[in-house]
Amino acid sequence: MCINYREAYGMFTCNGILFNHESAVRGETFVSRKITRAVGRIKAGLQDVLYLGTWMPNGTGPRQRLCEAQWLILQQDRRTIT
Repeated sequence: MCINYREAYGMFTCNGILFNHESAVRGETFVSRKITRAVGRIKAGLQDVLYLGTWMPNGTGPRQRLCEAQWLILQQDRRTIT
């Protein structure tokens, strides 16, 4: 679709495919999997407490890298993009 706008209107357009970093195929150590597994185990009476371990909300995870990649895409020289 980008090429259509580029050619028809002379616009600078760019696109990227971003994948959600949370997935059902992620290992049991990822936070969403830890939470969903613990909820199931707590409901089944197999576990009493949810342990998350070390929490690092310092912005160095996948979101920051995705945002940086998006920013880098937008920094491309418009004259060199075909």
